[in-house]
Amino acid sequence: MSLLWLRVAVFLYGIAALAVLPAALYDRPRWRHIAIPATIAAVLFHFVSLAEMLNAAHHALPVDTHETQTLLSLLLAAAFLLVYWRYKTVSLGVFILPICFLLGLIPAFHPGQETTAFPILHSRWILLHIALLLAAYAALFLSLIASSEQKVPVGGQLIAIQSQVYYMLTRELPTNYLHWLASDDTHVLIDGGPVDYFIFHPDGRVEKFTLGRDVAAGERPVVPVPGGCWKALRLHPGAGFALMANALSPEWTPDRVKIGAGADWIARYRGAAPWATDSFLRELIGPNLKP
Repeated sequence: MSLLWLRVAVFLYGIAALAVLPAALYDRPRWRHIAIPATIAAVLFHFVSLAEMLNAAHHALPVDTHETQTLLSLLLAAAFLLVYWRYKTVSLGVFILPICFLLGLIPAFHPGQETTAFPILHSRWILLHIALLLAAYAALFLSLIASSEQKVPVGGQLIAIQSQVYYMLTRELPTNYLHWLASDDTHVLIDGGPVDYFIFHPDGRVEKFTLGRDVAAGERPVVPVPGGCWKALRLHPGAGFALMANALSPEWTPDRVKIGAGADWIARYRGAAPWATDSFLRELIGPNLKP
């Protein structure tokens, strides 16, 4: 029966490994509600399988490759659940759950064939495991940095209070074209610049700020943009690049973004400042000009 329970666990790991991808990469809560229960059920079946396996072999600890791989897979899955319980993030599962699936696959369906006559494959398999585990830890830490653990209800969905994004303007791509965000958006210069910010408020006002290090010349290292504003960014002609970070509150979500505008938008902001000419506003909209 131990093999049957292990096969059920592997099947559930496979479901969880697929469900965790949209949950982690696209923040889809419904997929998280599939991934976590599937992993919990897999761990339970896995534990029963390992207990029966060791009991039948009359020893308390794994001694062969079959048992060791089974135990390693169980420990990794338990570690994923522990991290989820503590930090409420499923990013680690993107790497851990496929490993659990692969580690249990051969013991479940081809027991006794875990070894190979080619020693070099053993070392490469171990190196692959180590690389995937390191990538999993990196994903965990990045996910904790990229968004806050605190949540707030917005538009019928529960999202993080804050998230962060890094991006760069270069001479090849010097413009971040006109877009609108529902979130407050605070931009911080990390290196390079300066960058001109053109901000368009809902009440028809416009502002221009320069993100840079020369405070005496009127530049500022931080530019806050209120939520509900349009904005566009342009790298200064003499600058080679600009690396920036921005903190968004509440977090960025794709359904709370607008890109580009049309003639009505141009008519609304035309003449609001000396630089807000028809042609320049069209340049800021760029390829996203709507008919």
